[in-house]
Amino acid sequence: MREEILWWLKQAEADFRSAGNSFASKDYHTSVFSIHQAVEKALKAVYIQKEGTTALKTHNLIELGKHLKVPPLMLNFLAKISPEYALSRYPDASYGIPAERYTSQMVEEYIKEAEKVLSWAQSQIRK
Repeated sequence: MREEILWWLKQAEADFRSAGNSFASKDYHTSVFSIHQAVEKALKAVYIQKEGTTALKTHNLIELGKHLKVPPLMLNFLAKISPEYALSRYPDASYGIPAERYTSQMVEEYIKEAEKVLSWAQSQIRK
């Protein structure tokens, strides 16, 4: 296995821990951004594993998911979380204050779904 794959996967796991820490401190917008990053990096690890080449230079999780043929329910989550790359950080993208955009329930759902993506990615890499 290429070492680069492990780098992406370990960083995905670190970003997921950061998402949990931000959630615990009620910094929901930061948690959502970290969730997006964790999912993106996990998918890129799988991409490198399957394609044997450098990861795509994209933040579009739908594009990555389709290319990797993720399960349909997972693709639905990717469609939901993909725009959060910008919405969770920029007032002009979210038409308001990102720090006020999220509720604990929204973020809890994202965390549960992201955990499934990370588990799926780990299972794909260990094949």
